[in-house]
Amino acid sequence: MEEVPFTEACAERFFRLRSASAHGGKPQLRYLYRSVPDPLTRCFVYRVPGDRWLGAVTVSASSELGAHTEMILRDRDAPPGVMETLFLEIMDTFKEEGFKEFSLGEVPFVSHRFHADAAPPYGRYIKERLLFGTGYLLKYAYNFENLFRFKNKFRPEWEPVYICAPKISWTALADMFVETGFYALSRSALVSTMRTAAPRYKGSSTT
Repeated sequence: MEEVPFTEACAERFFRLRSASAHGGKPQLRYLYRSVPDPLTRCFVYRVPGDRWLGAVTVSASSELGAHTEMILRDRDAPPGVMETLFLEIMDTFKEEGFKEFSLGEVPFVSHRFHADAAPPYGRYIKERLLFGTGYLLKYAYNFENLFRFKNKFRPEWEPVYICAPKISWTALADMFVETGFYALSRSALVSTMRTAAPRYKGSSTT
């Protein structure tokens, strides 16, 4: 594990790794975390001989003694255990620096019970039920269950994250769906699925 300083070359390598990740060719989510390295984040990489990056994680300071995970990237051909090793090394680094808290970041659409397999709907309000229900309908595009299981390996103390406002309109929810990139991601995944399935159905047709 190695911490690399923020430079233009570092940012270029970071974007190259994102392109080599399993989700590199898909539309990216926005505004949910710092999606690019910047001077306010620290970048840690898992580097192997040949100057190849197998994984990278960016971390920001959420408080004077707290750190927060932003981006998590893994080369699609990286062997198992790379990201687990990288995170353990990062946690040890921040612990040695005197940090008291290290956040693994949020996992959207997981219920307040912190159980990724719990069936929706849950919650008292119809908009809350719709939000979780939409997440489960879009699992083909954004598999939050895998993200939950990866982060849950470290046995974190899960806490709920809320959307707070005097009133959240249906229009505001729709805007969030579009602006954060979930619409583009789900549309892209659906089109890709249909294109993959079309030749199979065509080949199975009979006269």
